[in-house]
Amino acid sequence: MTHEHIQDDCRRIIDEMCERMGEDMTSPHCRELMKHVEDCPDCKAYLQSLKKTVKVFHESKVSLPLEVQNQLLSTLLAHRG
Repeated sequence: MTHEHIQDDCRRIIDEMCERMGEDMTSPHCRELMKHVEDCPDCKAYLQSLKKTVKVFHESKVSLPLEVQNQLLSTLLAHRG
């Protein structure tokens, strides 16, 4: 299976997920994950939303206390669908 249909940002996210699971992008589990993301409009939308959220956060000049950052992250993870 080739992965050229998945955007580079999505591929990077999946690669990180696989790495955290102790696998590489060519493992059967990670290839299955790639196939799912490639075919699932909900996952594509979620990853794009996450990408935009991270971009806005990194581009903002606002400095948030660590406690607020942690709460924001917890809220985002709890509402991911």
